[in-house]
Amino acid sequence: MDAGPSFTPGRGTADHLMFVWIDFKGEHAHVLYNGPEAPVRALIRYKERWTTTKRRTLAEVRAEDARVRDDQRLPRLS
Repeated sequence: MDAGPSFTPGRGTADHLMFVWIDFKGEHAHVLYNGPEAPVRALIRYKERWTTTKRRTLAEVRAEDARVRDDQRLPRLS
């Protein structure tokens, strides 16, 4: 499993991104990223024109998650 989130070109962006991996067979889920969208979107290598969907790897997303401060995360509810 190395597929991370996909982004399409456009004007819309989010303040926050949560990326969740669901293991249906194992009946559990993992939050792989919980923080601002901007650092993950910045991983896209912009060229002169961005016209296709861009995917980031799971390793890139998890590395960015490790940099997110606690006050930047959405709180978890039990």
